[in-house]
Order: sequence, then C-alpha cells, then structure tokens
Amino acid sequence: MKNENRFFYFAVLPGLILTFLLTYLYFVVFSGYFLGKAMFVLKSLYLIFWPYLWIKITKIGLGNKEERKIGKSVLYGCLFALFIALLGIVLYKFLYFVFEPFKNNVMNKMKSFDLNNPFLFVLFGVYIFLLNSLIEEYYWRYFIFKGLMLKLNTVISALISSIAFTLHHTMILSNYFPLHLNAFLSFLTFFAGFVWCLIFYRTNSIIGPWVSHIIVDIVIVVFGYKLLF
Repeated sequence: MKNENRFFYFAVLPGLILTFLLTYLYFVVFSGYFLGKAMFVLKSLYLIFWPYLWIKITKIGLGNKEERKIGKSVLYGCLFALFIALLGIVLYKFLYFVFEPFKNNVMNKMKSFDLNNPFLFVLFGVYIFLLNSLIEEYYWRYFIFKGLMLKLNTVISALISSIAFTLHHTMILSNYFPLHLNAFLSFLTFFAGFVWCLIFYRTNSIIGPWVSHIIVDIVIVVFGYKLLF
C-alpha cells in the first residue's frame, strides 16, 4: 500500500472520530474524577503526536511549495474574528437572558474540573485561547483538512473536516444547553471551522486561522466568565 493511502486511511480517517471519542471519555464518562483530567491531557497530547507520528512514519508532506501569504492570512483571520466578536457582543447584550438559565449547568461542569474559581477559570482560559487554539489549528486544518485533500477536493475536505471539528464541541455543548441553543452554537462552530479551512487553503498559512481562533476563544472565555462570575 502506498504511503499516501496508508496516511489517508489509517491516520486521517480515524482522526476524524478519535478526538470525539477522547472528548467523550474526559468530559462525560470520567468527568469529576482524576481520570477525566488525565484523559483531557491525553487528548491534548494525542492532537499533537498523532499527526506528527504518522507524518514521520509515512513521510507524507502536507505542505506545498506555494508562497505563504502570512499577511493576507492574518488579515482574513482578523476580519472573520471581528465578525464573530461583534456577533458575540450582540448575543451578550441582547440575548444574555437566553443563556442565563443554564448558568448552573456550566458551573456544575466547571466544578467537576475544579474550574469554579475565577483565577483558575481565567488561567485555563489563557491555555485555551493561546495554546489549545494552536493545537487545534495544527490538527484540524493542517493535518485533517490537508490530509483529506490527498483524496478529495477542497470544498468536500473543508466540509468533512469542519463537521468532525464541530462534533466534539456539540457533545460538550449538549452538557450545558438544550437542543436549539446547541444547534445554533454548533452551526457557528462549523461555520468558523469551514472559514478557517478556506483561509488556510487560500493563503497557505496557518497563522491567520490561529490568530482568528485566539480572538474567537477570547470572546468565548470572556462570555463564560461573565456568565459564571
């Protein structure tokens, strides 16, 4: 079997669901236990080393020789993040009452991870928007999206990778909010993932999607802080 086929069938395709399974284990099955926290760390390590090991094993190069348009990448990423930030402000100003009844759901889950303290919540938030955002862009855009493009066209690859990117967020959100809110927030997650794929494809740079992801996650952390504390 060619290395490209091995990479696609044994690394990329399983990678579409493994994150969901690991998230389900740490966020649902073992939530509130030490093993849940350990599974969270394991999931983060998986996102880094699963792509790295398969790229080393198969010697597949996911980069291309086109010029990296970092300036355009950052510009597109910031413009999209600004749109999401403005949407977040609108939701907070005018639809806060829709989310407020579910504050206890969020707080109870934060307690299970010892994040019900404002300082620890902010500290974890910094990890989420600085480091976790980079790890997710590396995994979902560089590894999954570009890996799918070995066999599929750009749009289909972006759609599939964005759906998979959304699934574990949907599962997390289902612990907080009812179906209608979960569906709305999941759609926004899918939309963001799809746009980040396109920015990455058009500019050949992950920097813009990462910067955009940082800004979006900051908005989410601030919204979560105001909701909880």
